[in-house]
Amino acid sequence: MPASSKKSANTVINLLILLNTKGGAVAREEACRILGVRDGALDEALDIINSLANRESGARAVVVDDGETLTRLGHSADLAPIRLTIDEGLILSQVMTDVDLDETLRQRVADALLPLGIAPTRDARVADTTHYGPYYQRLSEAVADGIRCRIVYRSDREPAPTTRTIDPLRLRVETGISYLDAWDVERDAQRRYRLDRITQVSFTEDSANRHTWDRAGLAESLKRDGQVATLAFPSERHAHMRDWSGMGDVVTVREGLALASVAYTNEAWLFDQVLEGAGEIQIIAPLELRERLRDYAAALLTA
Repeated sequence: MPASSKKSANTVINLLILLNTKGGAVAREEACRILGVRDGALDEALDIINSLANRESGARAVVVDDGETLTRLGHSADLAPIRLTIDEGLILSQVMTDVDLDETLRQRVADALLPLGIAPTRDARVADTTHYGPYYQRLSEAVADGIRCRIVYRSDREPAPTTRTIDPLRLRVETGISYLDAWDVERDAQRRYRLDRITQVSFTEDSANRHTWDRAGLAESLKRDGQVATLAFPSERHAHMRDWSGMGDVVTVREGLALASVAYTNEAWLFDQVLEGAGEIQIIAPLELRERLRDYAAALLTA
């Protein structure tokens, strides 16, 4: 952030804090003295404050300047402290470790969340969290404002990341993984991107175009558009532990054997899951898929 912009942002924040401590009104001359700014910088801060609005509700922050006194109207610009219990602070601090933020910002927030002497650790997890990657906030802004973006992304079928121009639709979480649904401009088709595989995001100067979106969930899309394989597991519990979006019906055949139908669109992904099962998972049908798995595994051994 340029030094001038950072200074303006600090003036805005400090002015809102001052108005909050003064009950909503402060003399203009006193504000300049306390904030250490001249009239021009104060006017710039007032313009910024009066342009702020809540993205969802539309509520605006308003500070009136009559030449002598600055008066905050309404409560949209209130700065009220939120007091958290230690448990709440621990949970939020844990989430902070899974959201890629600037380290200085992360530390400031972490210090504010927990009392001195208490710190979260990676070993004592409060709960499983979804990995949103470093660009969740920026992509959220692009979705809300309809901004066309360029992203650098590597799918599991590509040897290296590539740049894609997209019109973002929505962010969503399914089975513990966060995704961006977007329109690939070059391919003129809807695509889904895992956030943890996005390594760069930049805004273009263009607005996103309107598209005919398929709003089906990942599980619905897999069942509708994917292929289906029958897999064998040691038990129903082993099958359900996989938590795959394409997991269909699971039936126990006998003790030590359960069959499940799995919808998929990426054959390499399916083969990787079977191989990672270290013998616990087997492809039963179709037979040609079993043969391709052998070829896939052999290629990995010789690579």
